[in-house]
Amino acid sequence: MAFNEFGHIIASQENGPLLLLHDRDNDGVADSVRLYCDAIKSCQGILPLNGEVFVTGDGPQGHGLYRLSDKDRNGTLETVRRIVQFNGQPSEHGPHGITLGPDGMIYVIVGNHSQVQGKAGAGQTLVDSYEGDLVPRYEDPGGHAMGVKAPGGTVIRTTIDGSVVEKIAGGLRNAYDLVFNTEGSLFVHDSDMESDIDTAWYRPTGLYDITEAGEYGWRSGWAQWPEYYVDRLPMLLDTGRGSPTGAVCYDHFRFPVRYHNAVFLADWSEGRILAVRLKPNGAGYTAESEVFVKGQPLNVCDLDVGPDGALYFCTGGRGTGGGVYRIQWTGAVPDRIGNLGTGVARAIRQPQISSAWGRQEVAAVKNELGNQWAELVAGVAYSNDNPSHYRTR
Repeated sequence: MAFNEFGHIIASQENGPLLLLHDRDNDGVADSVRLYCDAIKSCQGILPLNGEVFVTGDGPQGHGLYRLSDKDRNGTLETVRRIVQFNGQPSEHGPHGITLGPDGMIYVIVGNHSQVQGKAGAGQTLVDSYEGDLVPRYEDPGGHAMGVKAPGGTVIRTTIDGSVVEKIAGGLRNAYDLVFNTEGSLFVHDSDMESDIDTAWYRPTGLYDITEAGEYGWRSGWAQWPEYYVDRLPMLLDTGRGSPTGAVCYDHFRFPVRYHNAVFLADWSEGRILAVRLKPNGAGYTAESEVFVKGQPLNVCDLDVGPDGALYFCTGGRGTGGGVYRIQWTGAVPDRIGNLGTGVARAIRQPQISSAWGRQEVAAVKNELGNQWAELVAGVAYSNDNPSHYRTR
């Protein structure tokens, strides 16, 4: 699920189409649900961008990253084009979450049963992957991922037309989503292999700080790379048993300050949402987490932050019942925090600035200011009187 430019939710049904949930009175509750696109099924990643929608799913040209458009402005996405192709057996271990990077490229997390196809760009940083075996490998006796070679799960990025595709990190298993924090750092919540628990090669479920050309150690069978390998990057946070799904960074003011800039992580099998607080530490971070929401069951698949500052999440998957829920803070928000101001100040302080609806608000301010926009933004960026998070916004 994801919010579009107008604050409406785009959601995907399991083995079904894309739906549009309309909230006409802006009270945070959908007034209607209608078909948005039936050409793509089982979308596992949704990115509204500049009036179009990018999704990973099964479409007319097979599995891939699709670019969907409403050319005739009739309220449905009838123009469907695959811009990136994936090979292998996608299913639950194929391409998943999509997000827009600070560099303007589209980032996709890909599970270990699928690899991207396409022309590699000059910016590709994951170039050579290798197995690293010293003795014959013992594969999973159940046959899971048997024969799957490095780099396994990957993070890729592509242009909006799919003309250039770049792998930037690998050695992951099957992360479902990826998220940039407000500082522009990229994180994924990767899964474990349940049958490996209590073995010497068990690689736990955890949060990873993704670095260009990073190798994170997943290999099939017993060949997992331990963290002490010099060419494997370590886990940032062990999150315990679970099945990671959606992720989002909270860049809004509505929740209490302790949750500002927190990364929320969904866990399908354990029925919980974790709130992770990151603290800069040298070139990376330290992290601590708390259980934000828990239920039995709470088969949470994805989550996003709405224009009202609430945390929305959807449930379902593997034939279970689904729905969309909202978590609100009902306490007071000080006016000095909630009042965004006017003009360029409003644009600089715009919450969830990387979201489709956040970018739409900034675009409205830019249009309002006209020719003054560039000069005013430069003034904010170059003035030492402004805090760093405003100057780099």
